Amino acid sequence: MTHDEALAQLKDISPMDASWWQALLEWLMIIGGAAIILGLVLFLTRLIWKETRKRQPVIAVNELRQTLETLARHGNVNKENILLLMGCLKMLAIRQAGRDAAAGLEGDAWLAWLDEHAKNGFAWQRDGGELLKQLYHPNPPPSSSQLLQQAAKAGLEWLTRLETPADAKGKTDAKR
Repeated sequence: MTHDEALAQLKDISPMDASWWQALLEWLMIIGGAAIILGLVLFLTRLIWKETRKRQPVIAVNELRQTLETLARHGNVNKENILLLMGCLKMLAIRQAGRDAAAGLEGDAWLAWLDEHAKNGFAWQRDGGELLKQLYHPNPPPSSSQLLQQAAKAGLEWLTRLETPADAKGKTDAKR
């Protein structure tokens, strides 16, 4: 077979007889499927986000309780533990009175606010002031550890008073 004979046997390729509706339906199915998948992803993401937002305050209260319990049991006086205690107390103050009323307090004003609002038998202005002074001592006296533990116990009492029924329910759920 020669070259000319081989070319003569070739036939032109003709376009397929497909209607444009078939292509449109295929594209609509692809777009519809993608929209359904996107909708499901957005719905599930929102659902998970809502559940997480509901649990965050309960988780924060549980972590705060654990920190205060640890300080009340084994609290040695050092700069980190004093700052940790004051941070926990500041979170409790914000929880009780709101960020505007409590977040900016420091020094004597902070201790006076604690005396007025915490009301748990701990002399914040006297003993809390002494505890804050230990931040600057290289070797705090052993009695300061007892002071830190008493302050942490007072913080635990305050937290227990502030707990809402939802927090208490979350506390039992978290133990499971």
